[in-house]
Amino acid sequence: MNEEAHIRGLIERAQAGDNEAFSEVYEKFFTPLYRFIYYKVGRKEEAEDLTQSLFLKAFSSLAQYRIEASPFRAWLYRIAGNLVIDFFRKKKDLPLFQTTGQDDDLLIEIPDFDGLNPEEETSVKQLSEFVRDTLGTLDELPRQIVIMHYIDGLPYRDIAKTVGQSEGSVRQISSRAIKALRIKFEEKNIYDR
Repeated sequence: MNEEAHIRGLIERAQAGDNEAFSEVYEKFFTPLYRFIYYKVGRKEEAEDLTQSLFLKAFSSLAQYRIEASPFRAWLYRIAGNLVIDFFRKKKDLPLFQTTGQDDDLLIEIPDFDGLNPEEETSVKQLSEFVRDTLGTLDELPRQIVIMHYIDGLPYRDIAKTVGQSEGSVRQISSRAIKALRIKFEEKNIYDR
């Protein structure tokens, strides 16, 4: 069974009242959605709260979700985006992207440090921090698309439905963002053609 069919089965079971199926959905989507929200709000506590709110809202709205209308993953990302917009409307004094520098646990998944010497471990952590900071230099939509596609592995068609753009437009925005990131990586001698 492919992943999409598996997710569809879980959703159908959850809509029929199977809480275990929704728990499996939660486990499957929590990390990428947390990461998505974190990159938008830049604060661990708010990202955790918003991610929990997202799943509560999804659970309470599950009966209204229609599989034919949009992929479930896109539906969740749309809810997440709306929660982030509401968050910033309520907190107008907060910048759109700011990290505290304290959230090492996250986001760009790095291989285990087992087997790395301290110098290599430091190097990997610095690279991860540079990638996070560099992503923060992108405008909101390109950053969102890059995270959703390259970090979370979403296909462009799902991203397009989530952000309300055509698939061609999403591909073009992604291409431009990657070129901009490549320039920054080249400036730091991280990217080598």
